[in-house]
Amino acid sequence: MNRFWRNAFIVLAALILIGQSFVIVDQRQQGVVLRFGRPVRVVNADGDGPGLKAKIPFAEQLVVFDKRNQALQTEPVEVATADQRQLVVDAFVRYRIEDPLRFYRHLHDQKTAAARLNRMAVTSLRQAVVAAASQDVLAGGREAVDRAALDDMVRRAAAANLGVKIIDLRIRRADLPPAEETAIFERMSGAWRQEAAQLRAQNEEQRQQILAEAETKAAAIRAEGSAERGRIFASSYGRDPEFAAFYQTMKAYDETLARGDTTVMVPPDSEFFKYLQRGPAAPQAANSSAR
Repeated sequence: MNRFWRNAFIVLAALILIGQSFVIVDQRQQGVVLRFGRPVRVVNADGDGPGLKAKIPFAEQLVVFDKRNQALQTEPVEVATADQRQLVVDAFVRYRIEDPLRFYRHLHDQKTAAARLNRMAVTSLRQAVVAAASQDVLAGGREAVDRAALDDMVRRAAAANLGVKIIDLRIRRADLPPAEETAIFERMSGAWRQEAAQLRAQNEEQRQQILAEAETKAAAIRAEGSAERGRIFASSYGRDPEFAAFYQTMKAYDETLARGDTTVMVPPDSEFFKYLQRGPAAPQAANSSAR
């Protein structure tokens, strides 16, 4: 039994020793080998390739970094342009760890690297925006501003000897500060309201003019109609005076009695009600009695 446990212990120790003696490095990774905490060499950075790598057990450990391009977005900053226009800008940066040993010595890890590169990118971005006109930053000339910021950051990274290669830097967003943006919106809104009021006034003036012209034409048409109506009535009255008298009386009945709230006080034998009493033959009856 003791021999079994001794053999099991030996096998376990051998497995631990083997596990401490080799590491597997992915093709997307590169790393720095630390010996008692001090960097001594790199793996998969100088063309030695990924795969199984040997190390001194317990004395050495591997710190792994991503070998691919890394992305970083800077914090927004407010910058005054060459024409004294305040803008809020931010940018995105692409970089790659080119020398893992330098990178570890100067930055230690990628979190620290992101903070350092962010400050560097903001400084380069300020330098480029300060020298440019606001219109170039906001629209047409942004490519030149991006190039100036990128060149400045490349120089700064090389001077700092950080072991990184700056691949790209571009402005992601450029806006007016919130207070100025609100003021511009209010001015534009006021101008639009004024223009709308002018258009409404013009339209109302055109409307009144059209209505006046229409009313003039309508009055002329009504006058012509009334004149034609009078001519027709005059012609009709001349042909049949009895019918004309009957029509005029019926019209008077309609205007006087149709509303139902009119009280008429006249003698029963009044000529006004002759057609109600005797019908359309009332004139003939009146003429006969007169003879």
